[in-house]
Amino acid sequence: MPKLFIHIGASKCASTSIQTFIFENAKKLNERGLLVADQNLLFGSRGDNPIWFFQTLIDKGETGEAVSRAIGVLGDRDGVLSAENLSNPIAAKLFSEVAKRFDIHLLHVIRRQDEWLYSSWKQWHSKAGHSLEDYIDYALQIGEPGFAETVHAWSPIAKTIHTISLDVIASLEVEIMRWLGLVDDGTFLKLPSKANPTFDFRIVDLLSRHSAAYDDAHDTKIDDFIVKYSKLAGSVKFHLPKDMSSKIMAHFHDENVALLGASATRIIEDSSFSEKIPIGGFSETAEHDFIIACLLESMGRMSAEMEAMKANLNQIYRASNASELPPLAPSPQRRRWDWRRYMRQT
Repeated sequence: MPKLFIHIGASKCASTSIQTFIFENAKKLNERGLLVADQNLLFGSRGDNPIWFFQTLIDKGETGEAVSRAIGVLGDRDGVLSAENLSNPIAAKLFSEVAKRFDIHLLHVIRRQDEWLYSSWKQWHSKAGHSLEDYIDYALQIGEPGFAETVHAWSPIAKTIHTISLDVIASLEVEIMRWLGLVDDGTFLKLPSKANPTFDFRIVDLLSRHSAAYDDAHDTKIDDFIVKYSKLAGSVKFHLPKDMSSKIMAHFHDENVALLGASATRIIEDSSFSEKIPIGGFSETAEHDFIIACLLESMGRMSAEMEAMKANLNQIYRASNASELPPLAPSPQRRRWDWRRYMRQT
């Protein structure tokens, strides 16, 4: 049977880097008989990942007819697709019919759960106003991130499930090529470095107490501003306090042994965070001072950006050889529509 290679996430586990690697090398993969799916689940093109294609089906409770129909177009050819929301156990049933015509080979990338939960809180749950402690307590109650649950749901459908941890592998790029059954001949574009930004705990903690600043958990306006204008905001790397981290990793010990083996689990649990600083008890005053420092830095960068734009506009104007200076913009009073004058004229 033809093969269907599916990268199912998990989210917060280098998915953006993996997808970028696949799409940037789509032409070479297509040439080697591995047709890459785009955002509409069309194979052989160079588009984006089909995460919203699948999310729509998941939200509607679809049974997988649309997936079977789209993938059926491959015929006897092999395909590759990546969507991190396929780690949702519900998504597995979307491929039950596909599995009758294709050998499904999964790439399931995970990371140590304490870092996953911290990252998840920063990106989503802090924007809903949840404190870090409350979110972690809730996550442990429901078993989030649920890596083992994902594997359990896909096991009856996939022929192989290649689960790897970012904390123990030597090279993610090598693992991807191995999963696809390929050897890098030196012509493939390299796996990009860390794709998603990370912010200082002090910023996220303060914003979690002012969640009205966000439209929803996926609002990135503030994130985008910070990434663009403040280097200070991402200059310090934090990790969870040791007692909190140990509590989380102990909770998932048996799951990690089942997924990765005892040796890999021991390596993960014994790893240190020497390059990071443990989260401490920051006062609101200290957080406010840090935020103000970031804002002042951002204002300076914005000012420099505006000056550069002004210089570019002046250069464009001089190059146009205009004989006159451009007219001054009308004052706000002149721009305002005078309805009384309009009535007199009519």
